[in-house]
Amino acid sequence: MSVFPRIDPDHPLTQAARETNAYAEEHGMPETLDWLGMNVDAGEAAYLAEQRALRAIAAASIGMNMGHDRQLDDVTAQAITETPLWRDMRMLLVACYLDGMTIGWKAHEITEAVRRGGTPG
Repeated sequence: MSVFPRIDPDHPLTQAARETNAYAEEHGMPETLDWLGMNVDAGEAAYLAEQRALRAIAAASIGMNMGHDRQLDDVTAQAITETPLWRDMRMLLVACYLDGMTIGWKAHEITEAVRRGGTPG
């Protein structure tokens, strides 16, 4: 059960999540990026998402292994030792970041359409 309140099903974020998830499942990430008009290829988007994932893993390492007084930049400058758990976590986080990027892009598109008096979607 989530600790966060439920969001309105008509909110731009929920609408964007439904639409981008459905499109990506049917067409894959490269076509989804084109459909959204993000002007980035899938490799570039995946690279950005992986960098965010590695930063999240480094942040988790600070709390779990090195104490909370370490600075994140100190950790990200060091190589992260990949264990099977960290590798799986990285892949999961990359997918989450890609999902977040596309949902955010689409939500912005929907919000702008509504603001201009058009139909969302």
